[in-house]
Amino acid sequence: KCNAIIAKHAAFFSLVAWSALTMTPAWLPAAVTSETKRFFFYQFVVIALCFDLLTMVVTSWCMIFGPGLAIRGPPGSMKRAV
Repeated sequence: KCNAIIAKHAAFFSLVAWSALTMTPAWLPAAVTSETKRFFFYQFVVIALCFDLLTMVVTSWCMIFGPGLAIRGPPGSMKRAV
């Protein structure tokens, strides 16, 4: 259940990062915004999006394979799965 909550939050933040990546920054005039600031803004958005997707993949993998490991795994796998 905890992994599902983490995956939901990661999916939400992935959507936020995607919308930040595809937006046109109209809140700051082009004359004030330097290319360096714009570059770092988009780099950090892409990094955040990658970490959100990684979190979704790992939590989904744990939700899919964790119960099977706990039930059908070798002795001591219940502790490892939990």
